[in-house]
Amino acid sequence: MRRISFVVFILVVAVAVLAVVFFNGYVSWPLGQAEEMGGLEGAIAEFQRAIELNPGNAEAYRYLGQAYLAQGDWKAAKEVYKQAIEANPDQAWPYMELGHIYRIRQKTTKALKQYLRAIEIDPTVPGYHEMAGSMYWSQGNLEQALVHYRRAVELPPDWASKHLSLGAILLQLGQRAEGMAELEKALLLGSESSAMYRMAGDVYLKYGSLDRALSCYKQAIGVDPTDVEAHLGLSRLYRQEGEHEAAVEYAQKAIAASQDSPSIARAHMEVGYAYQAQQKTDEALEKFLLAIELDSTVPGYHETVGDLYWSQGNLEQAMAHYRRAVELPPDWASKHLSLGAVLLEAGYQTEGMQELEKGLSLKPESTTYWYVGELYLKHQTWDEAQPYFEQAVKLDPSYAQAYQNLVSLHDQQGG
Repeated sequence: MRRISFVVFILVVAVAVLAVVFFNGYVSWPLGQAEEMGGLEGAIAEFQRAIELNPGNAEAYRYLGQAYLAQGDWKAAKEVYKQAIEANPDQAWPYMELGHIYRIRQKTTKALKQYLRAIEIDPTVPGYHEMAGSMYWSQGNLEQALVHYRRAVELPPDWASKHLSLGAILLQLGQRAEGMAELEKALLLGSESSAMYRMAGDVYLKYGSLDRALSCYKQAIGVDPTDVEAHLGLSRLYRQEGEHEAAVEYAQKAIAASQDSPSIARAHMEVGYAYQAQQKTDEALEKFLLAIELDSTVPGYHETVGDLYWSQGNLEQAMAHYRRAVELPPDWASKHLSLGAVLLEAGYQTEGMQELEKGLSLKPESTTYWYVGELYLKHQTWDEAQPYFEQAVKLDPSYAQAYQNLVSLHDQQGG
């Protein structure tokens, strides 16, 4: 069982970040002026003094919050924006800025609440709708995301990320023609942005337009030869096409262009995936473990290594990596399902069943119930298996395999 929304999640985050750049570009404090104010500490002192002299000074609150964020102090920034709301209750921007703080902290429900409040105060700002759309999208509420992205596109001024987001949502909803048209609008508006080409490439790749994806990734690299994610996009594309040598080549180029350990780690993972696709499991494992050494905070890396060890019959190492994957945020079903399955195979039935239930709670779908039933069936715990097959059929009456499992159980029990 694998998670199916990781690419969408990454795209939502990337587009949200780009939207903040497009939308906030014209209201941001020029941090370069901090030097003239005695550095960030001096700037913070100046803005605090301005607020003391005039507690309703909206710009001082805004710039003070941005200065704290530049220091990495999101807690102080959050308090500043809350104070700005108290001082300026009829202005929308403090709610927007507070929403950004919650978004950074991955508190999407709180972020959405602030964005909707900003829209309530001033529904004419496209950036407010775009950010609300991104939060609805991250929560899987595509209908509401679509409403807000459409509204964002209707309102001036125009910018690329609005159309990119709308296009991606439309494609996810199966409205291909309109979705592709919106992507082309995004590319026209963001033709000087490697990030726009790259993210459009990600969308085209996800929805099977490989020629357009290839073109976008190469245009992104043409604009910025150091765009690591564009190189990785090409690596994924070539791997998907079975051109594994080219996949390795572009992943290696990403490694050469990377300036930080997380980026290098992602590139090593891509090399590992290409090796794995060629059945070069030892080389793949070496790359996966190197990625974990560079960045041990990504649960998907541990899950991938756990899968590989499990396929080799190394249950001890598989369990170790699945456990680490489960410990790390964000949470998703397949981590718990894989850990539960390995625990059952290793003889830890009680803990294994607990992990399987956690997986079910995160993804209570017919396929998940069927998978858990199959695991119990494999370990000859027939009484435990039957309710899961029954629930799979209840959720999807056309689920033929689950029906067959129930018939098989009935025969084995002499019914």
